[in-house]
Amino acid sequence: MKYIASIITMIFVVCFLSVGNVAIAQEQKSQEDSIFNSAKSSKDWNVMVGYKGWFNKWQTFSLYDNLTEPSETISSVSDTELTNILVLGFSNKNSFISFSYMKTTYSFPNLSDKMDRQEGDMSLGYYINRYFGITAGLKILSLEQKIKFSLYDYDYTYNLDQTFWGSTLGFVGLVPIGKKGFGFYNTFSYGVFLSDWYSDTATPVANSPYYVGELGISYSPRIQKHVKFLNSANVYAGYRFQNMYLKDIFKNEDGKYSTDGFVLGVNLSF
Repeated sequence: MKYIASIITMIFVVCFLSVGNVAIAQEQKSQEDSIFNSAKSSKDWNVMVGYKGWFNKWQTFSLYDNLTEPSETISSVSDTELTNILVLGFSNKNSFISFSYMKTTYSFPNLSDKMDRQEGDMSLGYYINRYFGITAGLKILSLEQKIKFSLYDYDYTYNLDQTFWGSTLGFVGLVPIGKKGFGFYNTFSYGVFLSDWYSDTATPVANSPYYVGELGISYSPRIQKHVKFLNSANVYAGYRFQNMYLKDIFKNEDGKYSTDGFVLGVNLSF
């Protein structure tokens, strides 16, 4: 139930920040160089390209000590890795669509080898006002691990591949701080995923709760006044967390994929 408490906490934070800014909406309305220029502008269509560096650790699990004797689920935390996240988005007035892709190779101290992880996201969204928007999307997550072991004086390599996919629902919150281009930002999405992976009972791993959130500070410099082809620019720093729970994966035990760490990013809107 821990992930439910985290979700409720995140919803409370976003709602509190969004409602709190209704009172200052009129004051900020004429501010053309605010944080919100990345989401809305005078153009009918805008193109946004972005990069995000995520310094994170991944807590995962292994089902086997080796391939001859099943064991309990073993939790393992990776070394800190840099995940490069590429973002492409298109917006029209209050509506937007965005795509992101990331790939990371993780090393784990107590697992046999490294694990590759790829993720792709597509999200549709609509800004209800300048401070709050709702999103719906699709996500696919692919894991690949090469497990090396020895058996009867022979060395073997076993490829463990897993793919998870599903739809998500979420929201974004944007909160200005004064009139200098600074602000708070928050994003959150939740979904229930399917998988092509099978548990010890030979049934597909399904109904896996997934959620991802990010909270931080953003700054929109007035660079567009000097670079005419830019509509807006936005740099930000925050904290990102991502979790997925696999139900009854082995001997009625649950598995957990948990990834979190600090992020730095930049978005350019044309």
